[in-house]
Amino acid sequence: MEPDRLLASARSGDDRALDDLLQWAQTYSYRVAYYVLLLHDEALEISQECAWRLFKNLEKLDPARSIGGWVRKVSYNLAMDFLRRNMKISEMAVTGPPADRQIYDERIEALERCIARLTPVQRTVISLFYMENMPIKEISELLEMAEGTVKTHLFRGREKLRKCLKESEML
Repeated sequence: MEPDRLLASARSGDDRALDDLLQWAQTYSYRVAYYVLLLHDEALEISQECAWRLFKNLEKLDPARSIGGWVRKVSYNLAMDFLRRNMKISEMAVTGPPADRQIYDERIEALERCIARLTPVQRTVISLFYMENMPIKEISELLEMAEGTVKTHLFRGREKLRKCLKESEML
């Protein structure tokens, strides 16, 4: 069942729909947070916080708006708050993913290294645009930045990826 229908069912007292909605929100939130942070444990913690906030605010949510947009916004904001509190963004762009990540084949590792070189905002914009198929206008609203700024982050992120992939002999 789609998330907006789960929300409606959960609000009407369907415990199964509530469980499914919270599970969906946690999974979706994890993906958003991981795109920003590239840190498994922190993304997992953010996804749990997002699910908790959804549970607490279930009755306050506007049924006319997409629950997916709400989860994306909360997850992104929590991830950026984490970065502001705990890390220097420039360090994150240089150090890349943590050493304990699951080992993939060489091509995936090279791609992940290149993605890790992007700033968190570039990673987020590229992930939302390409992986979530979100239009620039929606990304702009979600991240609360001008459409031109989103386009700039998208352009610069793609250029960095292209350059890195050429260096890694993947292009």
